[in-house]
Amino acid sequence: MCGICGAYNYGSMEPVRAESILAMNDLLRHRGPDGQGFFNAGNFAMAMSRLSIIDLATGRQPIHNEDKSIWVVFNGEIYNYKELSDELIKKGHQFYTRSDTEVIVHLFEEEGINFISRLNGMFAIALWVEPEKVLYLIRDRLGIKPLFYHCLPGRIVFSSELKSLARFESFEKEIDPLSLARYLAFDYVPAPHSIYKNTFKVRPGHFLKIHPSGTEEIGYWDLHYEPKLVKSEEEYLDELDALLRRSVKRRLISDVPLGAFLSGGVDSSLIAALMVRVSDAPVKTFTISFDDPSFDESHWASKVAAYLGVDHHQERLSMSSMFSLLPEIGNFFDEPFGDGSFVPTYLLCRFTRANVTVSLSGDGGDELFIGYPTYQAFKLARWYEKLPDFVHRGLINPLVGRLPVSFDNISLDFKIKKFLSGIGYDPFVRNSVWLGTFTPPEIGKVLHPDIARLIDPEELYQPVIDYLQRTDAQEDLERILYLDMKLYLQDNMLVKIDRASMANSLEARVPYLDHEVVDFVCRVPVDVKFKRLQLKSLLKKLARRYLPAEIIDRPKKGFGMPIAKWLLSDAAAPIKDRILQFPHYDRRQVVKLIDEHCSRRVDHRKKIWNLYGGTFC
Repeated sequence: MCGICGAYNYGSMEPVRAESILAMNDLLRHRGPDGQGFFNAGNFAMAMSRLSIIDLATGRQPIHNEDKSIWVVFNGEIYNYKELSDELIKKGHQFYTRSDTEVIVHLFEEEGINFISRLNGMFAIALWVEPEKVLYLIRDRLGIKPLFYHCLPGRIVFSSELKSLARFESFEKEIDPLSLARYLAFDYVPAPHSIYKNTFKVRPGHFLKIHPSGTEEIGYWDLHYEPKLVKSEEEYLDELDALLRRSVKRRLISDVPLGAFLSGGVDSSLIAALMVRVSDAPVKTFTISFDDPSFDESHWASKVAAYLGVDHHQERLSMSSMFSLLPEIGNFFDEPFGDGSFVPTYLLCRFTRANVTVSLSGDGGDELFIGYPTYQAFKLARWYEKLPDFVHRGLINPLVGRLPVSFDNISLDFKIKKFLSGIGYDPFVRNSVWLGTFTPPEIGKVLHPDIARLIDPEELYQPVIDYLQRTDAQEDLERILYLDMKLYLQDNMLVKIDRASMANSLEARVPYLDHEVVDFVCRVPVDVKFKRLQLKSLLKKLARRYLPAEIIDRPKKGFGMPIAKWLLSDAAAPIKDRILQFPHYDRRQVVKLIDEHCSRRVDHRKKIWNLYGGTFC
């Protein structure tokens, strides 16, 4: 695992200043504290910071082929590198390392850019072909590893993180008003855009080809839901079982200690159970606990750990430990990010890193296997919208307005009000409204008037429309699943785990997002994965082979923290002050939201935290 960066003056022969690239790389040391590397080809240069996981002795990057015509820096892991290297050696290629990185240059020699389809892993790759003066910037299929780039006439600059990119001398740090507005809606800035103008994310499943004549963006992979698989339920379970076992086993490849996150939910518990089955070494697991019982799941994690017989570690997250992180949070993201579960995720990663260097995660299970209550709400909304208007306005809305405000985790009033906030929107946009924070009318109010007037509300949810035009999914629920994989998972969940883990020099691996698992699950019919509105029907049936029923059948809680209550504390003053000082917000609206929350009239935890996350730029 590493951080990578570089620049290419493809429109001229102007040399890239080594000092500029080294300064960028210096800001990536938390991603790779074990060593740095640099390559300079005149008008192109690149560097990397390495976290040593495989081939500790000889795996230093950049890596080249035999005649040094191809060079690569790489962030991630190639899990099938041993099979690929054996194949390449038989074809006559000579390796000078035992690393997974060297497979990339030799495989490119054999197959050209089509080599990407042979890789099983998570990766952000910068590959330089010296004879043709071509640079490839490649991102993995699901977007597990980040890759940003900044465009100027005749020049492209790239990096694993925005803060590193912004260190380059010609970087123009100008906030894009539409990206800020979309952040307020989604809780993140949807790819390919970033919070800054002329600065983008390489899309997952895509690569950029940069050459002296210009740049091209090319897609090489996508989620496919057709044609459907036709099997018996046992056959689905057996194949899924085999695929997940293989995925977990692949992700145990390491020359350093590894473990697993364990929340006590189905996703992480099944990964831990499979690790126990396929690992040759004792399994270590890690969890975070809370003082607030409505958020704490640690007793469930302990039950799973005892059942599996793993070496379990637990640490308690207090309000003071959360607030102690406030001065640092913005440095981890470099652009707006509104998921409050980042804080416990960061502290879990810090705690885990004190014991191991690699940890397996259960991310992706909800989006793949239909695990969020919003999927049930999607079905319910169709029924609700058929009710007469007088029932909505005269009966339901007044009753909901009288519900007592609760600051507990996923309380009844929160769920009902969130459900109603999406009614009236297009069904596919509604899903983003439920998962996000501010609605378009609210965004127009909370932004400073000078910013708000630059925003066309019709453009806010354009990413949803764009993605819908790409999918081959035929059923509406599958189209929602596609959107969640392309938006919520890609730009929220995976960003969170990448930033939280790499800020602590910890590598996080996600077995559910092995592309072979994803390809299979997407083509399983919806009624197999979502029987009688039961979330994760298929995965839970598989989990019954490994885990006790009480773990599988308990209600979903989610991984959050007691933000609503903590915002009432005097210790939350830095959060409120930072929001109030942000020039792109309307101060009067911000004051109103904070006052309503602190007087317990309205639960605005999500909005206040979203506004706070919006200042990370």
